[in-house]
Amino acid sequence: MSRRKVSEVTLYFWIIKILGTRVGETAADSLNADLGIVLTGTAALTTGLLVIALGSSSRGNSMCRGSIGWKWC
Repeated sequence: MSRRKVSEVTLYFWIIKILGTRVGETAADSLNADLGIVLTGTAALTTGLLVIALGSSSRGNSMCRGSIGWKWC
């Protein structure tokens, strides 16, 4: 018997995607409306945060590339 893992991965993917999208939209709306930052400023701020997060993530030594996927070093 083979196990099907596709439905489990798909379910977790959609849960994370829906929650992440909802949190991102709420944060962007808060920056845009409540704090008075215009749409261009909100886009620039969130892009800067993304670049910082990706930069710090790529410099970390906690994970290394394995033969299949990511593995702990």
